[in-house]
Order: sequence, then C-alpha cells, then structure tokens
Amino acid sequence: MLPISTSFQAAQARLNNEERGRVFTFIMKFDEDPSHPSISLERVQQAKSPNLWSGRVSKELRAILQKEGETWIAVYVGRHDEAYDWASKHFVGKHPLTGIWQVVSTPVVTDSDLADTGNSPALFASRPDNYLLSLGVQEIWLPTIRQIRSDDELLNVVEKLPQDVGERLLDLAAGKLVTPPAPVPLKASPVENEDASRDLIVVKSRDELRMILDAPMAKWIAFLHPTQKRLARLGRDGKRSKEYGDNDEFRCRFINKSARARVGSSTRIGRRSVDGAPARRY
Repeated sequence: MLPISTSFQAAQARLNNEERGRVFTFIMKFDEDPSHPSISLERVQQAKSPNLWSGRVSKELRAILQKEGETWIAVYVGRHDEAYDWASKHFVGKHPLTGIWQVVSTPVVTDSDLADTGNSPALFASRPDNYLLSLGVQEIWLPTIRQIRSDDELLNVVEKLPQDVGERLLDLAAGKLVTPPAPVPLKASPVENEDASRDLIVVKSRDELRMILDAPMAKWIAFLHPTQKRLARLGRDGKRSKEYGDNDEFRCRFINKSARARVGSSTRIGRRSVDGAPARRY
C-alpha cells in the first residue's frame, strides 16, 4: 500500500473526523490507481524538492506526495494553499551523504530560538562542515547550527530537524563521540531498506491503515525505533532511569517538545509495520 511518512500522519491528525475519512478514501483510491481522474495528480511547480506532486483529497484538501524511484510516498495533507506552501518550504528526499530519506523544513529561526548569549562559544565551532553533513545535517542548516551557543538554543533548533539528526547533535553537544551513520546506497528504496528511513510506515491492509490514521500516541509507541521507544517512554513519565546516559534529561525535553510541535498527540516513529515488525512492501 501507499507508504506514509510521519509528517503526513502528523498533518492528518489535525483534521476533523470527516476530513480524516476523506484522507483514508484517498489513500485507498490512490493505492488502486494513482492515475484515477478524481485524484487530479499534478507536479508541484514551486516545490523545494523535485518529484513532489499534489493529489486531490477533496474540494478543500490536497495531499502532497513524493515519487521516489517507482515508489509513491504520502508526505503531507492540508488545505489547498497550505499544502502547496508546505511543499515550497520542505526538502523531501535522500540526504546526499547518508542516503537516508528525510523530510526537512527550510531554516526559519526566530530571535527567541537563538538568544543573545554574550561571548559564549558556539557549540559546534570546532566541527568541520563535512562532519556535520555526515551526521545527516542538510547543508542549508549549517549556518544556523553554527550560531548555536547554549543547550536551549540547540533544543529550539533540533526540534526542526529529523529526530535521528537531532539526537546525534545532542550527543555531540554533550561531549560524546558520535560516529556518522553508515551511508545507505542512494539507489536503495527507503521503503524496502531498513536503514534508509526511520520515518516511514508501510501498512498491509485497509484495517491497519485505519488504525494508523486514528492511533493516539500510546499506540504509536509500538511502532518506534527501539532507541526512540525508550526515549518516548522516559519522556512521558518525566523520570530518568539508570539505563540512560547523562544527556537523557535534555533528550526527553527534545522528545516532548518535538512531539508537541509536530501535532500535539503524535510523535515521530520508526519505519515499522503496524505489528511492530520491520515494514515490508506489499
């Protein structure tokens, strides 16, 4: 079935029940025949990334989809103008160095995100660009990351990045040795390759699709990457455990704030099928 990203799930969670029902119908129809006239599939001309398309969910709603090779991925849904605006402000695709599939917003950082911290040294001043890029940072975010001088500033920035990238930057700021992820071949499918994306879910049936679209955060935890699952559980009760490192209090703030920023009751999830097993393509 049509793979969905966490950005799509977060966006559809903001819709009312009737609209979410239309989203469900759209996905089922698209899965049967993307060329169906009612879908009105068309390329987004002002998109930040190539191969972004829009599909008609209803008179008011549009879905944004990416075509990755021969695979379609649903990445966003919203009101017509809102959906096209989202497509113009987000990079969707594989990171040029890591090969990991990402959804990344363009930098929009306010004065409150980067407060005046006087003469404090920049947290990543000693890290070369190539190293930060190898951690999954997009090049357009390098100037902003170079300005970070405090933990609070770092927290405000990493919530706008893919969660795996944010976790690496948190570890790096805490003084840990952070090894770049092993590069994924650029030809690898983000749907079929377990390491190619942590932000996709492929479902096996219409019942599972309904469950995913309706699932609250408590059920989403079942789909998390193992590391994220531990952090989410830690963040929900606000307690620390001896099994976690010294930086986990800060990590929990990141998990909680990032989840609230994306959609309140939803959180980012690993690429898993509904039964918790690695997702498979059907």
